[in-house]
Amino acid sequence: MPASPRICLGLCLAALILLCAGQLRATVLRVEAPSPELRVHLEDIFRKNQPRLEELTGQVLPAVTIEAPASGGAMSARLQQLGAPAWAAGVALPAYHLILIKPPHLLYGGQDMESLLVHEAAHLYISQALAGAKAPWWLSEGLAMLAAKESSLGRQYTMGKAVFNNGLLPLSLMDDNFFPSSLQVELAYAEAYYMAQFLEEQAPGALPKIISGLGRGYDVNRCLFEATGKTLSQWEHNFAGAMQSRFYWLAFGAGGGLWVFIALLAALALVWRRRRIVRQMRQMGQTKAVILLVRSPFARPGQELKMSRKMLAQRPRHLDEILHRMANGR
Repeated sequence: MPASPRICLGLCLAALILLCAGQLRATVLRVEAPSPELRVHLEDIFRKNQPRLEELTGQVLPAVTIEAPASGGAMSARLQQLGAPAWAAGVALPAYHLILIKPPHLLYGGQDMESLLVHEAAHLYISQALAGAKAPWWLSEGLAMLAAKESSLGRQYTMGKAVFNNGLLPLSLMDDNFFPSSLQVELAYAEAYYMAQFLEEQAPGALPKIISGLGRGYDVNRCLFEATGKTLSQWEHNFAGAMQSRFYWLAFGAGGGLWVFIALLAALALVWRRRRIVRQMRQMGQTKAVILLVRSPFARPGQELKMSRKMLAQRPRHLDEILHRMANGR
């Protein structure tokens, strides 16, 4: 049949075009780490979470570089070179398609490397979608926390307490210029996380449309309405009602012995997380001592830092200033 060779050739060309298109859309990943084990670990984390990041933002990054300096000094020097905050455990730099992250033995406070890396990667995806525009603080941070699955008992406690006191922060105030005070910070992050989760649950597929609309220069109210049919004030009203229903049992027990039980669970979760980090470090051949900075989600201002004598004796010199700033809410 004379048409058969042409059909076969056409199919082959079409398959080749699709294959090339897929390769062009694939993210080129480069990882710089002090050990092969850590390099593979970071690659695995990124690739495992890549589909979820692309789903939440509607973006495919052309390239990403992940750097994990070998020492605290190297990390500090790199942060200074890039103009990033000296205290950062991880930072995303969209202009360089770069994520700079501390290796496990330099993390503190029970921080989890996977959630930290995914959070910073989310900011790269969000930045690409925004194309130079700005997103409300609650949306960009909430989306990054949602991608990193940053839920916790402490965050639930914060929301329960706010519901009990009728003290939720207005989302309309958490715009792109919003910087929460030390008294607002825990609640602001909790609300941002649960609002992003609420949007995904109630309007599946809306989050990438909202981010895309912001990237085209529209305000958040228009983006929300075009993606979901509801305005920001309507979403805020529905969100407050949903949080009241969701955390009512926590709010009801906010002043009783329920929180003793929750505090115990939180302590057990922290111990489990610390042990998991140590196991990961051992698997990657890192035997350096872990410096853990524990921040209790139930602590009052000025009670955030608890360190053992051994840990204090082994602390790096530059840690004193960081501890002082954190203890004073800066």
